[in-house]
Amino acid sequence: MKLGYRLGPNGVSGEEINAYADERELERLRRTIRAELDTHPGQEALAREMRVGRLVIRKFVEQRARPTPANLQKIRDWAENRPPMWTPYGAVILATAVRDLPGDERARVRRHLAQALADGYRRAGVTVPAWLQREAA
Repeated sequence: MKLGYRLGPNGVSGEEINAYADERELERLRRTIRAELDTHPGQEALAREMRVGRLVIRKFVEQRARPTPANLQKIRDWAENRPPMWTPYGAVILATAVRDLPGDERARVRRHLAQALADGYRRAGVTVPAWLQREAA
């Protein structure tokens, strides 16, 4: 099935498309950092490697804050040397849905939405995808 969209009235706005694209990139970077921390624990060492503060990494990964443009560029530069990270559309949609919430609420609401979605899968008798299980944990 091919899904399309229309720009303009009653369709998807260019602003919505840009917001999704931005969140997709941020989600890919978050997942790249998480994967690195899974195999090489230690936010302090990773922060030094990226040339950003440890709190920048923690708040970004937890989706509590967005890095400044300068720090985001440092994270992008670091991520260029990492393997490509598969990012499920559902994770990007969750990130996009909560992007306007304050930092502390963003992560909490995202987890609750993921839990509700996972519950729906279970009620339907469908296996909950692994990415959604991680989001809901």
